[in-house]
Amino acid sequence: MKTIKLSTTQNIELEYKVAGLGDRILAYIIDALIFVGLFIIIGIMASLMGDIAESLLETVGVAVIILIVAIYTFYDLLCEIFLNGQSIGKKVMSIKVVRVDGKHPTIGNYLVRWVMRMVDISLTNGLGAVICIAATENGQRIGDIAAGTTVVSTKNPVEFKETIFEEFEAGYTVTYPEVRDLQDKDIHLIKDVLVQSEKVENPDIVFELADKLKSTLGVSTTMAPKQFVKTLLKDYNYLNSDFDEI
Repeated sequence: MKTIKLSTTQNIELEYKVAGLGDRILAYIIDALIFVGLFIIIGIMASLMGDIAESLLETVGVAVIILIVAIYTFYDLLCEIFLNGQSIGKKVMSIKVVRVDGKHPTIGNYLVRWVMRMVDISLTNGLGAVICIAATENGQRIGDIAAGTTVVSTKNPVEFKETIFEEFEAGYTVTYPEVRDLQDKDIHLIKDVLVQSEKVENPDIVFELADKLKSTLGVSTTMAPKQFVKTLLKDYNYLNSDFDEI
């Protein structure tokens, strides 16, 4: 299955599975069935109400029809804006719209996706969307490509322990501001070395890593090597975090 890596503004790199074509089609069908159910309910109520319904239809019938058409037309756009990239069908299928650059989708992104449904779905009876999703690396329909978005499965993202993320408590104070000189790739490598040292139970690796970091950053400390490395990871995450999420 195709995957996509999304980096949050907290430097958390999560790898998500791109939503399968089947899941997206089922989500679309579920959303469509909601309106089918709505029309059936309206039909049953009208049948039971008889003359009253006929009289009411003559009075406000056009307004009701316009309202239902408007809800159907703007359903996907409004759902994605107010339900964080999901319609009811997408929620059921555990998929959602995300931006491929990892930032939170804006109303503009959702609007572009919605406008392009005319090309993806309406004008081609969905064939354009199916072909494009199947052919693109990130499972994008034309609207997704235009909006810079895709649809991912929210079921099994990679765990935080496999990222550069390190938790820090409220009111955290940075110990080594020099860590700003490092880059994400450096932090990835540092964390990988730390994890591997724990797996093979070889503390010498951590000693060498700590000495190298002290030399590179120009810092001196009496802190234990492992604690020093972990503190650097926390400092880096804190300094590069704006506390936003995907």
